[in-house]
Amino acid sequence: MSTLADDGMKKSDNASRLASYLGAHPEAFDDPTELLASRFDLPEEFVVRVLSGLKRPNRQQTLLPAILGAKSWLFKLRLAFRVLTHDPLLFVAVSSVIAVAIFLILDTFWGSGNSWFSVTPAQGSSNRELLFAPGKSMPLFYGVAATTLLLHQACYFRHGQVRFALLGGVWVWIISASTVMVIAWVRARILPDANIVTALLLLSYVMFVLAALYSVASTVTSVLGGAYWVRKHEEAAENRSRQELISHLFDLRDRLFNPRSGDIAEDESFWRHWTSKLRPWFLPAALIGGTFFSVVEVSSVLALQATFAEGRNLGPLMVILVVSLEFVKAFLMSLFAFIGGRIDRAILAAILFHYATLPLELIPIMPFGISRLQDAFLPRELMVNLGICVVVGSLAALGSKVEARNLQQNKLRADERAAVLSEIVRTEWQLARQNVNVCVLVVDVVQSSRMKIQADPLEVEYSFREYQSFVAKVSAKYHGVVHSTAGDGAVVAFYDAVEAFEAARDILLGLDDLNENHSRLKSPFRLRIGLHLGQVAGDIGDVQFSEVIDIAAHFESAAPRNGIAVSQTIAEQLPHTHLKVMDETVSGYRGFFSVPEGEA
Repeated sequence: MSTLADDGMKKSDNASRLASYLGAHPEAFDDPTELLASRFDLPEEFVVRVLSGLKRPNRQQTLLPAILGAKSWLFKLRLAFRVLTHDPLLFVAVSSVIAVAIFLILDTFWGSGNSWFSVTPAQGSSNRELLFAPGKSMPLFYGVAATTLLLHQACYFRHGQVRFALLGGVWVWIISASTVMVIAWVRARILPDANIVTALLLLSYVMFVLAALYSVASTVTSVLGGAYWVRKHEEAAENRSRQELISHLFDLRDRLFNPRSGDIAEDESFWRHWTSKLRPWFLPAALIGGTFFSVVEVSSVLALQATFAEGRNLGPLMVILVVSLEFVKAFLMSLFAFIGGRIDRAILAAILFHYATLPLELIPIMPFGISRLQDAFLPRELMVNLGICVVVGSLAALGSKVEARNLQQNKLRADERAAVLSEIVRTEWQLARQNVNVCVLVVDVVQSSRMKIQADPLEVEYSFREYQSFVAKVSAKYHGVVHSTAGDGAVVAFYDAVEAFEAARDILLGLDDLNENHSRLKSPFRLRIGLHLGQVAGDIGDVQFSEVIDIAAHFESAAPRNGIAVSQTIAEQLPHTHLKVMDETVSGYRGFFSVPEGEA
């Protein structure tokens, strides 16, 4: 008999283990029944009956481990990317070299090494010339280039600093131009030296233009990334909890008097020094900058014409010069827009710089003249130019904001006293904004323990739920928000003392209906209500402790049965209500009370 009982106990334990396992591993529903039976030492037919009584887990549940696994891998990839891009310039340089190496290796084995350049007889001539000859591995080149470009843009977005984009463009140009020029030289070495030199210089310039376009795109990405992270940090700072703000304030006060690294000298770098100096004079600076660029532009074009005018086709050289000048113009326009700072000032600086370049172009020498000025003010040309100025000015203003934020954060991290003091004031302002006047109503049941003695537990649960629902419904009628509830009481917040008092009276007046029609207890509900008005930090729903709630609870304890006790701050809001003065103060406040007619 004892052996049979032990076997039954063992099977029960094993069955419990099986149930726990299936509950924690829904995917085990599809495991072979003999495997489950063997694992838990149960009869196979018993396991079959258990599984047949279960509903197959839905697909979302069975996919949950795969989803969690994918999220884990994504997190690991993100962490690895952050580690690799810790030094953005090193990442850009190394990844560019790796991309070039990958393409050259794949091109050698798949494209037969003929995907970039070939030496081909010139049309109508026995001479041979260097030509670009796309091969079958060119899709590979585009894939590797696109992947590398996306990784670079993600890196720039993460760091959000324009200097990395500009210096990264230099690295990309050096690596790409060197690679292309070496390949071109190797494959065109049988050409005359003059042709090789010309071809290599042209290739170098083409790669420069591409690198410049890369820098422009990367600059935009960096500015947008910087603005995104600034916004994220601002939102995080604004959404700090009350406790986090107080802790942050204490930390700042400690750092103000006990800096971790001492005061740092004001950043006097050339860039920041002159942008801060020129910011009040951004309009004259943009005007002078545009005029100076116009002098350089006109002088360069005239010098090119004067030097190579004799029997030479100036078309390619003129294109190179014009393209180069346009890049310089875009850079200078962005610079003076950055000096402007705010978006309106930045756009105005960009417009002024652009149109300051026009007057000198009126000189009556080709390709300049009055026609250039007329073309500049054609409706279509005017819209395009103004659109460019707006885009450049907006990006420059974002960049200026990001730069200012980064500088402030650097000073704060270094415990620069002025920066720490500014952050202290900003934190105190944020704490002060969270303080709002709230009227707190605390209600509790008188002698609730006696009501529950010898009562059916289900009747107790039902009746007290009805009571809590009744309090919440009456409070909502007067725009009250229930902060917390317990079995016997509730804390309700109001933003108007008159509405809070009216809600308290309605709660007491509705007790007869609650006791007669909703409560299943023999003992009737009798309540005490306390009210107090004061300041609460932030949303009352998020407050764990508040002096206002504590004092309102003290007034509730001092209130008569089926009565309302209020502090003087509440009584002052009720000039037309008849209130009786309490004999003693409550928590240092003078108190008043009101009892409905018929109550002692």
